[in-house]
Amino acid sequence: MKLLTAAGRTTFICVIILCSLVPKARATDLNAGDILFTGYNCNAATTDAFSFVVMVNLSGTTIISFTDNGWLWTNIFRAGEQTVTWTYTGTLAAGREITISGPSAGAGIAILQFSGTTIGSCSGSIPSLATSGDQIIAYGGTVGAPTLIAGIHMNVYSMDIGQCANTTNAAWDPTCITDNANYSVMPLGLAAGVSTIWLGTEGVGASEQDNARFACAGPLLTASDVRTAVTNPANWVQNSIAPPNITLPSGCSYFGLFAGLPVKLVGFNGNNAGSHIRLAWQTTDEYHFSRFEIEKSTDGTSFSKIGTTNANGGFSYLPFDYEYRDHLPVNGANFYRLKMIDLDGKFKYSSIIKLVVGKTANTMLVSPNPATNEITVTTNSKLYNLITIADMTGRPVLKQRMMTNNQQIDVSKLPPGTYVITIAGAEERSVQQLVIRR
Repeated sequence: MKLLTAAGRTTFICVIILCSLVPKARATDLNAGDILFTGYNCNAATTDAFSFVVMVNLSGTTIISFTDNGWLWTNIFRAGEQTVTWTYTGTLAAGREITISGPSAGAGIAILQFSGTTIGSCSGSIPSLATSGDQIIAYGGTVGAPTLIAGIHMNVYSMDIGQCANTTNAAWDPTCITDNANYSVMPLGLAAGVSTIWLGTEGVGASEQDNARFACAGPLLTASDVRTAVTNPANWVQNSIAPPNITLPSGCSYFGLFAGLPVKLVGFNGNNAGSHIRLAWQTTDEYHFSRFEIEKSTDGTSFSKIGTTNANGGFSYLPFDYEYRDHLPVNGANFYRLKMIDLDGKFKYSSIIKLVVGKTANTMLVSPNPATNEITVTTNSKLYNLITIADMTGRPVLKQRMMTNNQQIDVSKLPPGTYVITIAGAEERSVQQLVIRR
């Protein structure tokens, strides 16, 4: 046996210490209600599926297990059924919806809402959901020491068909039931209207359905909106048709993520680089999004396309950066805007920015004008530091410091009418009329 020298022992110890310091991906800590179920398909011996919406932003590594093992009144899981575990490393914004599906008791696959692409990986076996009633419970950690996250129950016990008591929204199945593999009481730490939903009608045995999906009813802009709507059985569609004609996921616009054009423009600016004009912009939430068309004008009114930039695409809420160079700017004012186009052909425009070549006149552009709720004040000068909007009597109705050459101003609280907008500095001043219409 070869002995290590003192130097060798020191090196060996250092290697051990360094290895122990290598960072590991940290799992996202999820609590009760941080996801909500939005649908399920029970299809007996063929394909089973369920969907859920993420209620919080995810980052790092997220691990969630889903099982159809019921929760016993002794506060442990029943054994003997299936569990599929979803693992995802990356960022994911609250409001995204995911479907996990696969052959009954077989391998599962997770699909991101609208994309048709997989997200993360699935291990274990997808729950074999019984058409005679079942449940899905989501948890983190281990089966022996779980952190319960969410649940959906589609089992119905009812006294109208001779059973000992009724299933309820608050308690799930009655504790007098002892001989059914699909039985489950409400899991410890979960609660109706917060983290679980029961789809059935108390006292009506025939209310048990094989397929269901949240129907996007009600306002869904805030976490409170989403929770109230999704946990209300009246907002779901259900049936027992086989094969299922209720498709998953729900496809709703949670938290406003997919309301209107599915892209958020974080910033749009430009600078005169001498021989050309450089335009730059940043976006987030590029989902189902196609491209940007760069449009140019010399009068701020009539625009034509000068270029196209394809979207990066993706669901990260970290910004995407873009750049375009106009190598043929005109001498004088050059106006630019972005036409943002999704895959369905829907589009919207950015605000207009103005860049001046070969002139030093300190002018400003207000867009849109007429305006409704928001304007952008653009200037080629750094000498301005104050924006004032006054009514036609000269009375100031809004003042704001000018922090950028493309300053956005909220005018939603100003009544419709005609105003005078002034940008001013120590020695410079520019005035323009502003019209607000609604």
